[in-house]
Amino acid sequence: LYHYFSTSHALLMELARRYHAAFEVLASRRLDHESLSQWSDLCAFHADLSLRFYHEHPVAMRLFLGPQNGWELRAADLATNRRIGSIYYRKLIQHFVVAESRLLEDAFDISVTISDAIWSLSFARSGAIESDMAKEALRARLAYLRLYVGEYVEKRAKPLDG
Repeated sequence: LYHYFSTSHALLMELARRYHAAFEVLASRRLDHESLSQWSDLCAFHADLSLRFYHEHPVAMRLFLGPQNGWELRAADLATNRRIGSIYYRKLIQHFVVAESRLLEDAFDISVTISDAIWSLSFARSGAIESDMAKEALRARLAYLRLYVGEYVEKRAKPLDG
């Protein structure tokens, strides 16, 4: 351990960096435009990917959703949420007719953090992200985003290049 990392905290930060990079790769995955019927499908698709990742990587779940992560790790997690929220925002613009807005981009960042908070609550209660709490997280995220995006948004005939 100490041959590569000077402290256990340094090891955890490197592990977090690698998991954050993996989450960003997931967020950047290309979407099948035809599979989207409404904008909320974007959030559901990405939530499912993230949940699958957590179930396949329980260390990541414990690291990001567990109680002993510390402020430096939390700050890195929030910075990643900002980047991922920005990716989701760009996908919304790419696939749906929505005016570009810094407020909307910020809302996507916050919506990712809302999901994380509810997933963390589930992890604290049961040591896992239970399916009912995953559904609740998606509901909360969508309810928040509906403050910025209308319930029904026109889908583009073809996605914008992106």
